[in-house]
Amino acid sequence: VVSFLPHLAHHVLVRKQLWQRARVAMVRSSERVMGMGMFAGCMLAAPTALKFAIGKQGTTQSRFVAQEQLRAIHGRQPFPEQQQQQQQQQQWQQQPQQPACVIAAVAAMGVVVAGGLTATSATRRRTSTVKASADFAGSWVGSEHHRGGERNRERSLIHLRASSPVDLSTESGAPDGCIRLHHRSGATCDVSIYAAHVLSWCLPDMGEQLFTSSGAILGTPGTAIRGGVPICWPQFGTFDEAAEGAPKLKHGFVRQSGSWQVAEVSEDTVSLRLIPDAEMLKKWPSEFEFVYRVSLGAKSISLKMEVTNTGPQPLEFTGCLHTYFRCEACTDCTVEGLKGETVDVGIGDFYRGAETEKREQVTFDGKSEIQLLYGGTADAIVLKDGGHRRLRLTKMNMPDWVLWNIGDDNAHTLKDLTPGEQRKYVCVEPGFATVPQRVAPGATWCGMHEIEA
Repeated sequence: VVSFLPHLAHHVLVRKQLWQRARVAMVRSSERVMGMGMFAGCMLAAPTALKFAIGKQGTTQSRFVAQEQLRAIHGRQPFPEQQQQQQQQQQWQQQPQQPACVIAAVAAMGVVVAGGLTATSATRRRTSTVKASADFAGSWVGSEHHRGGERNRERSLIHLRASSPVDLSTESGAPDGCIRLHHRSGATCDVSIYAAHVLSWCLPDMGEQLFTSSGAILGTPGTAIRGGVPICWPQFGTFDEAAEGAPKLKHGFVRQSGSWQVAEVSEDTVSLRLIPDAEMLKKWPSEFEFVYRVSLGAKSISLKMEVTNTGPQPLEFTGCLHTYFRCEACTDCTVEGLKGETVDVGIGDFYRGAETEKREQVTFDGKSEIQLLYGGTADAIVLKDGGHRRLRLTKMNMPDWVLWNIGDDNAHTLKDLTPGEQRKYVCVEPGFATVPQRVAPGATWCGMHEIEA
């Protein structure tokens, strides 16, 4: 027995060492499995948390941006019931916002901690192993989402334009009292604040597209500018009986008004607003707000009119955008897209609609005056020059097209047109003359015209 005791003690010691090694192996195996499980859980939960964070921020921010843009375009204050929502949005904007990558990383760490609390506490080393896995996972997800978050932020703000101060200095290159718009393509546009009058539209590869007479008088109240894009409103021509309460002033009075104010301006867009003053109300006792927006594209220009009836009675008006297009010779210009339309040859005091256009291409002979009013027409036509397509013209919520050139025979009647210039332009105009536009109290009428090269 005595001799057997040392062998028994050795056997027990060996078994104990083997059991300890087995426990260590089991713990290490458990640590590996637990670490892999936690890492997998982190990776599965992080995209969901990431999507939620981006959606929460992007949706709120996009809604705020959209409303800001609408108010910038219309230049109006929100309705009373929107005040509380606006204040909440402003408070949200002023609060420091956590980047979406931080939110995702915190969510991932939350998953790891929750898993650690439910795991068995066999060893404290497991916690350190899981933490190491969580740190790795959190840093990877955070770095990846940081790049994705930047792209998402760019997309959500792509349409937001910050207004810039109005630059009327001579350094901009624009004439006095004008705003020059620039597009990154190199296109430019000059807009006179007086009369909200587009004077110039220049494309880098096609040059100047609009005609302005060398004898034009700029910025003199009561005097219309010859050329560019005059706004004829609230009366078209001598259509003084077409709309109820017409001011009986040829082509209205806004093209001769110095009361226009800049509502918003950016690099390539300007909005101007006209509210009638006492003198204007004497000419036409109607209350309104007129907002005119000029937007410059790479090869296009967009003109939008919005008229809001701010008075207690319905508002009726006629008008047009009296666009002068520059050309080397009016006899080289034709207009396509008017065949089959009803037309007045010679414009009087009302629309007759007695004839139908039979020509595929409407021409300008240069000698006689051309006066054509097409009523209730299609919205797209093409201006050709020298037999080649030059510009595509479209309109919305304006039923008519007007074509005009003074011709050699009557050029002497225009004192602000120098000799020979009568053949250097053609007028192709979207209008709303044949059917007066009626706007109920508190309602808004919109008309849009786009010219694309």
